[in-house]
Amino acid sequence: MLKKLTITATFLSILSGCTIQNSFPVEYHKKTIENVEVKNIDSIGVTQWRDKRNLATVKDELAEKAVMRMGPATIGMTSDGQEFVRVADFIRNAFIDELQSLGVNAKKIDIIPASSEAKLLSNIAINNQVEMLISADLMSFDVNCHGAWTLDCNRNVSFSLSLT
Repeated sequence: MLKKLTITATFLSILSGCTIQNSFPVEYHKKTIENVEVKNIDSIGVTQWRDKRNLATVKDELAEKAVMRMGPATIGMTSDGQEFVRVADFIRNAFIDELQSLGVNAKKIDIIPASSEAKLLSNIAINNQVEMLISADLMSFDVNCHGAWTLDCNRNVSFSLSLT
């Protein structure tokens, strides 16, 4: 009887579509870059980045927030106290932090341009009063972890930038 009940419960849980969603805290650690001099740049605007990863093509609310999916499990990131942050926004924020640490007056522009068309990007730059504009497509964000008791993770990121 117990065996039949266990098999039935397992079968029903598979059919019911049980999902696991978890968001792990992450933070970006800047490394000091020496002997870099930035000149003649008053301001750079950085738009929100388009997410072109394969994971982002799934049509659900966590598509652009998923770092990885394994069956019914969705793994995301928690950053600055917010769970399931958009991956492209996390990378963009780290990019802006790096520019600012070099002395560049970089600011966020919370628009996702529909394309990388030069005229559109130029208009966005003019409307936001920035000298240059950076727009990007996030192509991949891969996390590779190993370890039994503590995880040692490496992240690989690739993106395509448009500078106007």
